[in-house]
Amino acid sequence: MFKLVSLLSLALFASNASSEKLSRVIARPVGEVSGSFIFHEKQVLASGSSSDYEKKLFLDVKIKDLTPNSIYNYHVHVLPVPTNGSCAATLLHFDPTGKNKLDGTYKCNPADIKGTCEYGDLSGYFGPAFVNSTGEVYEKTFQIDYLSLDPTSDVSILGRSVVIHNSTGGRIACGNLVKASKC
Repeated sequence: MFKLVSLLSLALFASNASSEKLSRVIARPVGEVSGSFIFHEKQVLASGSSSDYEKKLFLDVKIKDLTPNSIYNYHVHVLPVPTNGSCAATLLHFDPTGKNKLDGTYKCNPADIKGTCEYGDLSGYFGPAFVNSTGEVYEKTFQIDYLSLDPTSDVSILGRSVVIHNSTGGRIACGNLVKASKC
């Protein structure tokens, strides 16, 4: 009986401690190519500190079935993919700061993301997906300072989608960003 009570106490303590649990949001685009986009929060050492930690957002990208020597761009789009699977219905790239005036002059400068980039233009500030040989998988991890998993934030990606574009801009795969049940 004591073991059961101890285990229950430990479980209660763990569940209270996990209220600070870090979040994770996943999109699994499907279409001509497939893959996963996992946005996750991680505790990292704060800049200039030897003991203070802060929560940062990271993105793990994995894309399969890419054609060698072709460029693929990937973005967070405004709307989720509807039940009919139409990538076109996701509208434009997520651009909460209005950097793209839709006049044909948009260009993301990775050295000035806040000043020049649509926040959803992931390949604009991290570079496009590219592979050299058949069967090679594009895999990268990035830290993202301009998006959020907080549903109350103006820069939240929850309820949006990830779209992968081919070298001519065609939308070839898409998937909804959904909160993962486990971290």
